[in-house]
Amino acid sequence: MSPAEQQKVMERLSPNDRKQLQERLDQFHQLPAEQQHALISFYNRLHQLPGPKQDAVRKAWNKFSDQPKERQQVIRDELRDMADRSSAERKAEWAGPAFKARFSKKEQDIVRDLEPLLPQE
Repeated sequence: MSPAEQQKVMERLSPNDRKQLQERLDQFHQLPAEQQHALISFYNRLHQLPGPKQDAVRKAWNKFSDQPKERQQVIRDELRDMADRSSAERKAEWAGPAFKARFSKKEQDIVRDLEPLLPQE
């Protein structure tokens, strides 16, 4: 979004919403370029999903956000490792005993529910 487009959006928001959005934008701009690109890609994939899938991914993301930081990192690592695999390879990995030993049932569900955000073959 261009700075002019951002300004137009900001003008339509309440002061509290404007402040929150500005804080999020500031956080985004402080991220390394690689992380910015990853978030943009994530956002684009999310919005390409059908509505019900978007809702399921959002719910999974909220559950992910409720996890302790160290478990979030482990989940992130798993998703990153699975990004270059096919859907069939992911499902096979996630059905195996190693995956089940590394992750709680809740974490397993989060990983599976976030799969639509991974690159598809």
